[in-house]
Amino acid sequence: MGRPNNLFRYCHNDPVDFTDPMGLWDFEANQYGSVRDWEMTKSYLARDPIMRGIIAQGEKLNIRVIPNNRNITHIRNTGPNGPTIIDYDPHSGLRTTEGGRQSLALGAGHEMDHAVRRETDRKGYERDRLPRSDKQYDNREERRVIEGSEAHAAKTLREDRRFDHRGTPFRTNSPTSRNPAPNASDAERRATEERTKRAQEIMSDALHGLQRKGP
Repeated sequence: MGRPNNLFRYCHNDPVDFTDPMGLWDFEANQYGSVRDWEMTKSYLARDPIMRGIIAQGEKLNIRVIPNNRNITHIRNTGPNGPTIIDYDPHSGLRTTEGGRQSLALGAGHEMDHAVRRETDRKGYERDRLPRSDKQYDNREERRVIEGSEAHAAKTLREDRRFDHRGTPFRTNSPTSRNPAPNASDAERRATEERTKRAQEIMSDALHGLQRKGP
C-alpha cells in the first residue's frame, strides 16, 4: 500500500500539530484514528521507563501501527516471515476478569512489547506463542508481557493489572481513558439539554433587555 505524494496530507494538512517522523502510522486507514491518538498513547506510556524503552525500540524497528474501530488491538497475522504490524483501536479499553479496567494505551504498549520481541527474537517469539503452553495466560509469551512490562506500567500509571490473558473490550473517549464512553442516547440527551439551556439564556437576556428599555 503506497503512501500519498502530498507531503501535507500525511499529517492531515496540519504539520504543526500532527507529526509521524518514523512513518509508523498507516494513514490510508486513518479514518479510524488520528496521529494525535498515537502521540497521546506514546506520551502516556512514556511515563513508565520500561514502556518508554519498548516504544523507542519499536520506532527504531519501524513497526507499523494501523488504526481500526473494531475493538481490536493485537499483532496482525502476516505469516511467520511477514512484517510485524499492530492493529490498533484508539478507543477500546479492556475490562479485566477481576473487574478492573485498563486503557487502550496500556494494551498498545503490551502489543508493542510482543512486536519488538517478534522483530528481535522471532524464533523465541514463535516458540513461546505455541497454544496452551501456559494454561493461565494461554502461552508463555503472554505471561512474559502481562507479568512483565504490562504489570510494571500498570503500577506506574495507576491502572488495574491483569492476572490472565482475558478481558472484555469497551469503548472509551480517548486512548488513555479508562472510563466507558457515553452511549449515543446519553450524548444526544446532554446535547439537547445544552441547546435548551442556551436557548433559555438567550430568551432571558432578551427579556431583560426589553425590561431595561421600558415602555
